[in-house]
Amino acid sequence: MKKALFLIFILLMSACNTLDPAEDSDALYIRVANSSPIDFNSVYLSFPGAEHTFGPIKSGRSSPYQKFEQAYRYGFIEVKSDHKSYVLQPIDYVGETPLKNGRYTFELDIQDNHVTLNNKRD
Repeated sequence: MKKALFLIFILLMSACNTLDPAEDSDALYIRVANSSPIDFNSVYLSFPGAEHTFGPIKSGRSSPYQKFEQAYRYGFIEVKSDHKSYVLQPIDYVGETPLKNGRYTFELDIQDNHVTLNNKRD
């Protein structure tokens, strides 16, 4: 009986994993990781022609992935937390190439009242 329940559990978990849109390698997905000591109330991420708002992200946690049509290794970022707003404002995208399809994590921190960004391909 326990063996049958275990097999059913494994099958259900496998089915859930195949439904994860972040596994679609023909698309571009970005999530936001909060590396700061403060909780984020919201994060707005914008690139030319694409934008998303991520909900609350607690310190040390990550958001779910969101699908983007196009993105770069940096973008306009506004973090709101406890009635404060922190912004990362790019000057331009000259010489930049769009990110390739796949999954990326944009790790955000707040230092000296400014947003810092470290991104990586997952």
